[in-house]
This record gives sequence, structure tokens and C-alpha cells, in this order.
Amino acid sequence: MVSFPHFLAAVVFSSSIVTTELALAGQAERLPPEHQCLAKAYVLDLSQKGLNVRQKPNLSGKILERLPKNTEVNVLGMQGQWLLISVIAPTAQKVAFRDEGWVYSSLLGVSSTGYGKKSVSLYSQPSFRSRVVANIPPNSSNIILGCSGKWLKVKTQNHRQSGWLEPNQQCAAAYTTCS
Repeated sequence: MVSFPHFLAAVVFSSSIVTTELALAGQAERLPPEHQCLAKAYVLDLSQKGLNVRQKPNLSGKILERLPKNTEVNVLGMQGQWLLISVIAPTAQKVAFRDEGWVYSSLLGVSSTGYGKKSVSLYSQPSFRSRVVANIPPNSSNIILGCSGKWLKVKTQNHRQSGWLEPNQQCAAAYTTCS
């Protein structure tokens, strides 16, 4: 039986403003709250076979699918160095996989935005109250190390800097800037 448990949309009425919030579903809702995420990323893996999406967060987990480089994904959760993902708009990206699965975190990337800025800050913790540990160039591709809520822990492609990238400075579009 195939399921489609990516996200459930809920409409929230607040005063006269209507907003849509995303709620986790499927495997992600069974993760402890500190391991749940709501972020976006893209596949960095250079393998010609594609990025292995596994049934479980380990190398012995059954391979469910192989995603091509630059496929855009939702990051739903984390367990160790593995991220639970689903594909964003699989039909538009010509990807058959429509479920959730696990990928090794450093094979996913996210770009920094930083429009009109000289640099983008990386934080010591997934919070604006934590200290800034590095500044990276805007529009730079970064390797994902982990996630917490909407924050992504990243390291730069040259492996020199790492820290937490705030949600408003993340771009999961591999081919374009998110402007």
C-alpha cells in the first residue's frame, strides 16, 4: 500500500487574518519534537545513480528511490546524521518518488540568500539569541549537517565555516536564486 503522508495543511483563523500552517504527517510526526523539522533543501549528491532514499536512517535500510542531483526536497526530521525527506512537487520535477524516506544529511544542500547584504550570519544555536559564529557570502551553496524546526545546520562547501542558518536566509532552489 502506498501512502502520501508529506504534509497536512491546516487553516488557522487569527483575528481577521487567515494563515496556513504546515503540520507534519507520516514518519515525521512520530519523531520526538526536537527531531522534527520544516525546511527545504536540494540534492547535492554527484553519483550518476542518484541519491539513495532509504526506508530507515542507516546504510542497511532498503533503498526506496534514487533522486537526481538538484531535486528539491522537504526536510521533515532528523535522526543522527540522517534526514527524513519528501520531494517537493514530484510531478513538476519528474520524480516518481512520492513518499518519505531517509538520506544522509551531507548529501543535501541549501543556498544562503542574503539579498542586498554583504554576508549572511551563521549562529551557534538555532536561535537569534545565540551568538554569530561565522558570516558567509550571500547566494552560496552550503552542505546540510542537521536541522531543528525551520533552522538548518550547515557547513560551507570549502568546509571552513559551519553554524545554524536562519529560516529567512535559506533557498532550496538549486537552479535559481529565491528572489
